[in-house]
Amino acid sequence: MQVVLAILLREVEKCSFSIVRGKTVIGRAKGCDLRIPLSRVSRRHCELVRDGDNLSIHDLGSKNGTFHNGLRVKRAELSAGDRIGCGPVTLLLRIDGQPPESESVAGRAAAVTGVGMEQITIEPEDEPDELIDLNADSSGDGLTR
Repeated sequence: MQVVLAILLREVEKCSFSIVRGKTVIGRAKGCDLRIPLSRVSRRHCELVRDGDNLSIHDLGSKNGTFHNGLRVKRAELSAGDRIGCGPVTLLLRIDGQPPESESVAGRAAAVTGVGMEQITIEPEDEPDELIDLNADSSGDGLTR
């Protein structure tokens, strides 16, 4: 099963990466797998748990909450096409290519595999309408748009 999180900003897909680990921690702390250094994202905001063919999202006590398809949740089972909200960032879940990229999220997406990565960081931009940066690993070999 191929699991991909597409990072959306204003309903335009900015980048995506494969989920290959059993647990992927999302938050603003440096040790998180997906790092979003924004004040509305908790240090350890939530985690995506992959157990065989089952996926779930677990809130890790975040102040501003974790959202599943617009509803605040502590834990939720996930399916293809679900949206996860962490602060101002929306993540679209794709499983085995479903849902396919559509006009609403097509944009110029950058695919990044999760194999061998220790951390992914989404950096905030000074200009809110600019594309975000994605640093793929700690060696500095990142993808910048």
